[in-house]
Amino acid sequence: KYIFLYFYYKMQKEKAVLSDFNQVVYIDYKKVIDNRCLVIFDDYKLDHPNIDYEKMCQYMIDIFTSAIKESRSRQCEDFVILCYLNPKRKNSINFKSLVQILTIMKSLFKDALNKCVFVNSNKFFKITFNLILPLLDNKLKRKIKFSTLEEIKLQITNLKE
Repeated sequence: KYIFLYFYYKMQKEKAVLSDFNQVVYIDYKKVIDNRCLVIFDDYKLDHPNIDYEKMCQYMIDIFTSAIKESRSRQCEDFVILCYLNPKRKNSINFKSLVQILTIMKSLFKDALNKCVFVNSNKFFKITFNLILPLLDNKLKRKIKFSTLEEIKLQITNLKE
């Protein structure tokens, strides 16, 4: 009976579609880097077999637009994206997610991006990223950085509440 329930639950989870991204991509209003708004992309929260990429794309555009407004309130014209990658993931970040982030940045927010920092990238991510790298222009390539969690913590400023 329990085995049946386990497999039933697993099948239902696989049919379900992830369409709520407020835990995946969000603005951290309590932290900044160089006084710039900080957008978090949490790859740990993207472990789901079915993702509504159209909704995710629109949600990212909305978040990035809000990030520009937040940075402007701090007298900056750009924002920072921190992509927390799951280093134990064997297939790197979800490839579609990576392509979407970079496509949105390249087409809509290239001038509004100060930098995009990938934290805890593993060899699988680097292989995937190197496949996409030729599609990016030089201006966007210079804004992409790689870091460890320890290094990025030194750059983040916690704001007083």
